[in-house]
Amino acid sequence: MAVVDDLRNELASLSSQIQGDKVETLLTAALSDGRVMKGADEDNLRELGKSNYALMEKMIGTRKPIKALSQLQSEGMTFEGGRDNSVELTAEQLAICSQFGNTAEDLTGEKK
Repeated sequence: MAVVDDLRNELASLSSQIQGDKVETLLTAALSDGRVMKGADEDNLRELGKSNYALMEKMIGTRKPIKALSQLQSEGMTFEGGRDNSVELTAEQLAICSQFGNTAEDLTGEKK
């Protein structure tokens, strides 16, 4: 009888661990794409997931990802030297430069 009780306890422990892993995996994904906010929202959903994973999964599933929270504003920008000196001026811009006595090099990086 003691062996059966030990097996039940071990099974309950493993089930709880698997449930916790599923909760953390879902929360990590939802935090990364902005469906869940850090802080109270995250804590409340974590507690809900421990007792009712299906409801937590449904609640997170109905939320729409917030794109602004899943990427950086500066993504794709370079910060070396402060300016990107590879600006190509159009023929019209070059004509205006020549009218004012400027060269393309004078305006490199200041194209608006």
